[in-house]
Amino acid sequence: MDRLNAWGDWLKNAPSDFIVYFFLYAITILTSLTLHEVAHGYVAYRCGDPTAKILGRVTLNPLKHLDAFGSLSILLLGFGWAKPVPVNPKYFRKPIQNDIAVSLAGITVNLIIFLFSLSVCVLLNSIVFSDISNRSIFLENGGFLYLFQASGYQGTPLLRYTNHTFLFYVQFFFSLMATINVSLGIFNLLPLPPLDGFHVVNDIVLRGRLSMGGKTFRIMQALLMVTIFTGVLNKPLGYLINTIYNGVLTALSAVIRSL
Repeated sequence: MDRLNAWGDWLKNAPSDFIVYFFLYAITILTSLTLHEVAHGYVAYRCGDPTAKILGRVTLNPLKHLDAFGSLSILLLGFGWAKPVPVNPKYFRKPIQNDIAVSLAGITVNLIIFLFSLSVCVLLNSIVFSDISNRSIFLENGGFLYLFQASGYQGTPLLRYTNHTFLFYVQFFFSLMATINVSLGIFNLLPLPPLDGFHVVNDIVLRGRLSMGGKTFRIMQALLMVTIFTGVLNKPLGYLINTIYNGVLTALSAVIRSL
């Protein structure tokens, strides 16, 4: 609810800034969730399972992948999930190895997008904010959004710092892509059923002996949603995401400065 209250205040005080933000945020969510699920379906197909392809889930149409509660979780909390791609392990040529590959496919895509997007942000930073002595704060996880929002409240939008309006919005878009994708990747890596990380742990530690199909899957999904919306995971997950984001940001900034 805190996020919704902040959005309401932002919309009231700086409607044009909020509309731009929400439009870019919606595109980011749709793109990130869709590519995550397409990766699952494509890798499953390459491993011999045609189920997702037959059901039309190896597609870039976001409407085929969105889950109502998962999308709501991203809007309210910053992390969530899409509708799981159906997978039939009976088709796999190497059941354990293939299941691990399928489980990690979506996470891998999210983390690649995160690295690419954050690299673009760092590369653009000295151009977009050439008059700011300490520009790194704009790239800290959530920093760009916080300052964009805070400046809107004060009637001093961040565009006043730059003559590169188009590049500013490009950087802002990629900052959202970085934040959303690192959140999706790390969240789905948690070893909690029915997340992708659980499949990996189940395959490696238990050799795939635990099954999460049918009624059991729905029960575990409901328990996970309760855990998320009660806020039990917020602090530890937020700390983990921020630590990884800012660690990668520091490393990328050092590499780009040395070029």
